Amino acid sequence: MSQGDAQERAARFAAAIARHVRGGSDILEIGAGEGSLATLLASAGHRVVAIDPLAAHQIFSEAGENLRRRLTPKQRARVDEVEEMRRAGTATDVDLRERWTILWPQYFADPTAAAPPAGYSIGVDCSRDTNASILEHFERGTLLAGLASVELPVLFVHGARDPMPLWSVEQTAAIVPGAELVVIPGCGHFPWWEAPGEIERAVAAFLAARG
Repeated sequence: MSQGDAQERAARFAAAIARHVRGGSDILEIGAGEGSLATLLASAGHRVVAIDPLAAHQIFSEAGENLRRRLTPKQRARVDEVEEMRRAGTATDVDLRERWTILWPQYFADPTAAAPPAGYSIGVDCSRDTNASILEHFERGTLLAGLASVELPVLFVHGARDPMPLWSVEQTAAIVPGAELVVIPGCGHFPWWEAPGEIERAVAAFLAARG
């Protein structure tokens, strides 16, 4: 499935979810990796709350090591070099795109079957400042305090072989009252590419259980 096909499929599925929700109900979107989904749901007249499911500061080191595990020594050295440059504010957009191209296949359970990386520009300042903001919220305990008060139905869907560790999602789900977690076996970070139909099944069952 091409990237365009996957995005179109995701958009159609998001529209179906929006039609399912009645009475002005809110939708809580956890781990909103696809900005198009949030935009579509918002345009359908529903409030969309996007929350990154990272459960703790230490996830960065574990996820980073998971992404580097299958790299060659040369690739690992280059990724680490660009990361240091990014933190120092000296990395260029070309450097960041090279780093992304190296890491992209590692987000898939089978890197050899990875879809081609999307060609786009990575803002140097945006990359640095966004990561700094995330770390600041970890230190402030924003999610820890806020998620406990969520009153909406929440479903987490996570690939068992996602470089983002499963424990981080499990801990996050445990904070949200009544949240459910579905783990897709043999799947990496992109279930709509790696396991087409699994998200639809998980969400359909989640919605059906709530009438």
